[in-house]
Amino acid sequence: MSVCADIYYRLPNNTIPKHYEIKLKVDVEKNIFHGKSNVSIIIYEQTRTIHLHSICLNITTKTTTIENIDMRERTKHIARSNHQIVSNNISYWKEMEVIVIYFDYDLTPGNYTLNMEYMGIISDMSGSDMGGFFKIPFINEIRDRKWFVTTHNSATGIRRTFPCWDEPRIKARFKIIVQHHINYTALSNTLGYTREVDVNDGIVQTYFEETPAIPIYLVAIVLCNFPYTNIFENLRDWQRFEMNAILRSRPLFIHNDLIFARHVIANITRYFQDEWRQWRVFPMQEHVAVPGLIDDGMTTKWELTFYRDEDIIYDKEKDNIARKMDIACLIGRKIARQLLNSETSPSWWNHFWLNEGIAGVLFTSKIIDKIIPNSRMSDFFVVQILQESLYLDGQGIMKPLTPWKRTGNISDINSIFSFSYYIKAPAILRMVLHIVGEQVFWNATSKDFWAAVQTAYNETSALISSKINITQIIYPWRTQSHYPILNVTCDKNENSFIIRLKNPSETWRIPLTYTRQSKINFDTSPASIVTFKDKLNIPVPLKDDWIILNLQQSGYYRVNYDTEIWRRIACYLNSKNYKNIHVLNRAQIIDDAFYFTMTSQLNVSIFWELTSYLGQETEYAAWYPMIKVLERISYILPFPNESEYFKTMILEQLKSLLGTIEYSDESNDDYLMECLRQEAVKWACVLNDSSCKTTALNKLQRQLTDLVFRISPGWKKWTYCNGLSIANKAVLTSVCQMYMYETLFQRERKSLEFLACSKHFYINFIMKSEDYNETIFKTIKENGIDNIKFFHYNVAKHARDNSVLDHILENWERAKPTEISTTIALIDIINHIYSKEQLDKIIPNSRMSDLFVVQILQESLYLDEQRIMEFLTWEQKGNTISDINSIFFFSYYIKAPVILRMLQHIVTDQVFWNGIEIYLKKHTCYIAVSYTHLDVYKRQGYYRVNYDAENWRRIACYLNSENYKNIHVVNRAQIIDDAFYFTMTKQLDASIFWELTRYLSRETKYVVWYPMIKVLERISHIFQFPDESKYVKTIILGQLKPLLQTIKYNEDRNDSYLMECLRQEAVKWACVLNDSSCKTIALNKLRQHFTDIVESIPSRSKSRKMILEDYKEIVGFCAMFTTMAQMLSGTLICRNIYKKGSARGVDPMPFLGGIGICILMLRHAWMLGDSNMINANIFGLLTSTIYMIIYYRYAPNTNEVLKLTYKVTIFVVIFLVYAQIEDPTNVEYRFGIVITLLLCIL
Repeated sequence: MSVCADIYYRLPNNTIPKHYEIKLKVDVEKNIFHGKSNVSIIIYEQTRTIHLHSICLNITTKTTTIENIDMRERTKHIARSNHQIVSNNISYWKEMEVIVIYFDYDLTPGNYTLNMEYMGIISDMSGSDMGGFFKIPFINEIRDRKWFVTTHNSATGIRRTFPCWDEPRIKARFKIIVQHHINYTALSNTLGYTREVDVNDGIVQTYFEETPAIPIYLVAIVLCNFPYTNIFENLRDWQRFEMNAILRSRPLFIHNDLIFARHVIANITRYFQDEWRQWRVFPMQEHVAVPGLIDDGMTTKWELTFYRDEDIIYDKEKDNIARKMDIACLIGRKIARQLLNSETSPSWWNHFWLNEGIAGVLFTSKIIDKIIPNSRMSDFFVVQILQESLYLDGQGIMKPLTPWKRTGNISDINSIFSFSYYIKAPAILRMVLHIVGEQVFWNATSKDFWAAVQTAYNETSALISSKINITQIIYPWRTQSHYPILNVTCDKNENSFIIRLKNPSETWRIPLTYTRQSKINFDTSPASIVTFKDKLNIPVPLKDDWIILNLQQSGYYRVNYDTEIWRRIACYLNSKNYKNIHVLNRAQIIDDAFYFTMTSQLNVSIFWELTSYLGQETEYAAWYPMIKVLERISYILPFPNESEYFKTMILEQLKSLLGTIEYSDESNDDYLMECLRQEAVKWACVLNDSSCKTTALNKLQRQLTDLVFRISPGWKKWTYCNGLSIANKAVLTSVCQMYMYETLFQRERKSLEFLACSKHFYINFIMKSEDYNETIFKTIKENGIDNIKFFHYNVAKHARDNSVLDHILENWERAKPTEISTTIALIDIINHIYSKEQLDKIIPNSRMSDLFVVQILQESLYLDEQRIMEFLTWEQKGNTISDINSIFFFSYYIKAPVILRMLQHIVTDQVFWNGIEIYLKKHTCYIAVSYTHLDVYKRQGYYRVNYDAENWRRIACYLNSENYKNIHVVNRAQIIDDAFYFTMTKQLDASIFWELTRYLSRETKYVVWYPMIKVLERISHIFQFPDESKYVKTIILGQLKPLLQTIKYNEDRNDSYLMECLRQEAVKWACVLNDSSCKTIALNKLRQHFTDIVESIPSRSKSRKMILEDYKEIVGFCAMFTTMAQMLSGTLICRNIYKKGSARGVDPMPFLGGIGICILMLRHAWMLGDSNMINANIFGLLTSTIYMIIYYRYAPNTNEVLKLTYKVTIFVVIFLVYAQIEDPTNVEYRFGIVITLLLCIL
């Protein structure tokens, strides 16, 4: 194949497929498949080439032919004419994944059949080669490794399986035939039936019914061996809906863990069939739960829907009610998307956001209430999805919904199925719904959505004088990033509210809705569409009137009021009339106020004034933005003095709330009330509220003493962790016993994590205190994995506590798990401490000078930009206790050293240290400016520097040269940190940032890598969206791989502490970004680790084992003969029976029991492979059988003997069946215990 230089991203319109016949022969074991395709096409214009999509397929040129169907029919009267034309060349255009087939003859317009043969590969999930199929490994119920094999689910994935016209506007019919091993079941988009091909090799062929005309991105082929269960369990449902639905999954989950998922699928299917009858009815819907599936946005196909099985499993013993909501939303979105795709296929990839917007959340918000009554999902959607979209859009992360031209670039196509579609698209469509009205909106779900909306709107708004153009309104919302901000001020002179667009240069058509205190009305219709070329005036009827814009947050924009209006709104919220403001607007007020506070557009005191009303708020929708605020400022909570004011404010609100809703769930509570209560108690305990922790302890004590009382799954972690943090010895001992029980019976050891919540217990664990049973400490220590986990849990929770850190360091050999190295243990501690003082305790000579700059100074800049840092001096503060205490906040510990360091560089070291004892009464400091051409000095001043694009590029060019080390290490770090800040604030093009950081592949200084590591942490939330982050991941891995080749994966004893830190961070992020080499090395290290554990058995134990090993045969032989001799004692009883001529008075159980026990012992001996034990029990079985025959011969009542024999037989069979079905890793131990107990009883 040759490569063509000219790139066109759209296929020519001169050739269109109408029917595909695809034959595939799939060999899962050899990771290969062969295919034949016969495609019926129509050629509209004369041509010598045919363009179609293909990637990773080896197409055979000689067998690629085209046949003119029209000529063949006309030439029935022409003898022996061959009208097949063979291609002479196939070229591959790699960038757009297109092949061009060249023919020597002109192809005139008409009907043709294109015939091709090809070969492709089957790749696994870790491989870099993306084959036509990929296979996902999983472990089945008998612990064998199996494969789930499927075509790729990405938007353009099917072109890897067979050559095709892969554009959404093109529809065709598909006839698919798959040849595969009999151990697999083949699935596709229609019903299939199987015929045998080669009985000896176990090869079968599955034929699928022909599909209707569908776009090719809806085609899928699967090979699996999953069982299935019917969704509709009664025949009436099948007949009513004229369809069937089934769910396939691993046998492990299908009967119990997927019951709720089946219930949801059934209810949603019924809803759509009842309420949306105009939609196409599938005769069969298959839902497939796949282990480890990556949901890339295209996992709904024609009649096939895929889920990652972990996403739809519900365990009522472990999962809380929020899990049900997540499962219901996921399934509802997928079914809605599948039905939408069956009705309409967008003409091009960049229109897919419409289907996703409708299906993703809008449909879900309508159907969830049908499945989970009183869930009020519509309100929850606004505060969760819409406000999250605004937050991410404000960070510059979201892309426009239709940002690019209709080119077909592969990265563009895949990127459209990013999380923008799942979050922003529904938010924009909700705004449209409020503009045109719900009835108009839902009546418009047709192939041309916008035309349908316009038509429906015109028909229902005939009496409205001013018409609106829906397409014009929506155009800027789908083609631009970000969102508009409206500023509202109160003009007392003109007695009016004045509304302006913050950035007048932007073009938006904004649906404006508002209400005033004097005339409260939160109805969202009708909305005025405003372009804001100039200000808009709204009269103020009353002197102290407030105004609220964006009713029910129906529009996708933020609103900032002036100080006076914010205070009026705060005053009203803090009154008893706060419920007069719609719950969605109460949530909007908090969310907008926090955004403007964080961007320095609103004074923080007003934010706290607004949120102080939350003490009386009991709606989860209104509390949700405040919960997100707590999550986003939680990083300051480890700094007690800085966060003291925040904690006091928030705890006042939480205590009032919990005084109203209390700590315990009520039977009549709805889902949102349960969510609110769980969030409230979580944060109350995080903020160290004593009442919260006491309540948790009381619940824990009841759980441990009351056999009837059970803590629900959603409350377990909160109860145990917060209760144990203040628990006494008795409670801790009870939980320790739980851990021992979990260890003994090999259960999941959650108690170990809970025990780590008690600082008191961990200190006693280190010191081996006699206050606790030594067995508990010994059990943890001897279980290597538990020992490592317990160390990590405690470090994560308590390392910042100096008393715990001192105990760890002073008793290092006791505290550090023997299974890990000192370096790993220290790094774990360092990752969880916050001060230089604590770091100096660990590593006194750690070269903190450079690390201080990149860690402390840059973090201070970041926090200062977020408006979290207060001034170092407050002139207006008084001498009250609160004023005095408030000055000792973490600004003193982060910002103050930075400012003094800058002063040190201004006056030089000698002057600085000579004058350090002088009390500085003036607090004004001047900016220390240093500059150079290329000889850059170390970063000294507390400020950022932004260059123009040309200067940035020159710096990048120098960094990427061999001379990059001429720039000081601290300034290299500064360049990365400043560049990222200016990129995130849209003052620097992202391409320049990536150009600057490209040189990091050669950088081996942790100080320089540190700001890049912080960048990864701050953008890591996008990594869960594979297509959105693909470009970023590729660039970062391009830096990490060469770095790891230089510094290697293994530690060197000569490495410095900073080198060890760099290596740890590099391997962590390489694996986070799914680098196959990184994971392979990790796997090899894990294998070696377990090998070392086995080989490191204490020599004393080995020596004991070897001593006994020498006498094993002798001891076993003696035991066998001793046992046989004992078994002969039954001859004496039989002799007496024979002499008396009757067995009256003799109990038959020793004989029957002997037979049963020998059978069970024989089964156990077979497990152990002990020949002596097998011989002894065969002998015992024979002798006991003879004894029983003699007894039966002389028994006075043979019927009673037969009944007893029947009971013993059932008993033995039960235990034999148990031995067969029990986990092989456990059966030997447990079966031995059963036999021992039976021997004791007999």
